[in-house]
Amino acid sequence: MDPIPFSGSPLDREGVRRRDRGWLDARLADPASRFLPLWQSKPLLKREPRALAWAKREFFEDLETPEPVFLGSGEGVAHFAIDVSAAEKPEVTFGIADVASFDELRTAVALLPAADAAIAAHARTLVDWHARHRHCAACGGHTRSALGGAHRVCFDCQAEHFPRTDPVAIAVVVRGNQCLLGRGPGWPAKMFSALAGFVEAGESLEDAVRREVMEEAGVRVGRVSYLASQPWPFPSSLMLGCVAQAESEAIAIDPAELEEARWFSRDALRQASRSLQGREAAAQRGEAERSVGSREGQGREAAAQRRRSRAKRGLPRRARPRSGRAARRSRAKRGLPRRARPRSGRAARRSRAKRGLPRRAAGERSPSEGRDRPDSPPAVRDRTSPDPRVGRFGRRRSRLTHGRRRARAHDRRSRAPGRVARRPRHPGWGAAAVGALRVGRRVERDLRARARRSPLRPAAPAGRAARRAQ
Repeated sequence: MDPIPFSGSPLDREGVRRRDRGWLDARLADPASRFLPLWQSKPLLKREPRALAWAKREFFEDLETPEPVFLGSGEGVAHFAIDVSAAEKPEVTFGIADVASFDELRTAVALLPAADAAIAAHARTLVDWHARHRHCAACGGHTRSALGGAHRVCFDCQAEHFPRTDPVAIAVVVRGNQCLLGRGPGWPAKMFSALAGFVEAGESLEDAVRREVMEEAGVRVGRVSYLASQPWPFPSSLMLGCVAQAESEAIAIDPAELEEARWFSRDALRQASRSLQGREAAAQRGEAERSVGSREGQGREAAAQRRRSRAKRGLPRRARPRSGRAARRSRAKRGLPRRARPRSGRAARRSRAKRGLPRRAAGERSPSEGRDRPDSPPAVRDRTSPDPRVGRFGRRRSRLTHGRRRARAHDRRSRAPGRVARRPRHPGWGAAAVGALRVGRRVERDLRARARRSPLRPAAPAGRAARRAQ
């Protein structure tokens, strides 16, 4: 059997410990204690997943609030309820609009876990009762909370006042394979419920069921059996569920109480139950989608606000230009080229090859031309240059190149006739020289390959290489 909504709270109400005021004060001051804020009897609920949003004491300490109400202990932590109705716009005041909201418990109960719904019902009932009973019903004096909010005591006459609980009899009237259901004035066209009414003073539960069914539907009822109960925090009722055996079938409704009453078969109720479960599942999915949509809407509104602010200050519409797919879509809508600037390097050459264009655009330079200064003509090696680090392609030689030159000079000195090779000053110098020689050769080979591919290759200088060619 599914749990009855608003029942089965997991908290221990601590009937003995809450008599000790010192223990309650210690729990209120404990940083681990949790508080459930309620604004106009609406509990604070997380947006996703739907659950109670517990807060620390710092959440409301800047707000003038009544004394917190003790709900019970769970896992060694005290739980309280606090009324924050003094805040005009609570989501804005507390800065929680993106993560939580104050929602009506009647509509949110289907989306909450059973334990959270029971705790919220307890908190709503106590907070509402304390807000309504500030004064003594006997003498009119002011009252104070006692036992952590379990009851109130008058300052003047010391009268004790306990939370109000109104018993309500609700019954399914059965006759054979049918049951009697009614629809109240103003209800939706297809919404029916079991007949219910308050238990009056000096009346038993069975008598209340028989009286209510006769007054509302005109059906006589015989045997009445108690089934189960349910707390109903709107504002402080206790629903007492019964099954009643009808002795008559004719219906004569009271227009002041019911708009319609009908007999329903067992099969019709089963079909309606399956349809209701489907609607509840759809409602849960819709709630999740609305939660996601609300966050997306808030993000779009924030982006629009930033754009309006930048427009007022005379700044561009965006702090930085779009990139990637979004940029290409935006430029296509405005009739602009697909890219704000042409590609360069390897990507440009691939793109031009796909479109059947030359490998390089007109006037495009080779990668080896003018590396230091793009507007300068290709540098030609000048053997009279005072800077020995300037190479054939106008680039300064790297430190690895100088290391290679030092390694070659050391090798020549070592191989000279009549000379003994000197040991390097540092034990690792020889390995470093060999590594520098390898890297230097690889760099020189890459530079020569680039020079051969360049369409603006400079003329070979005259010298030993030219004489060898002749």
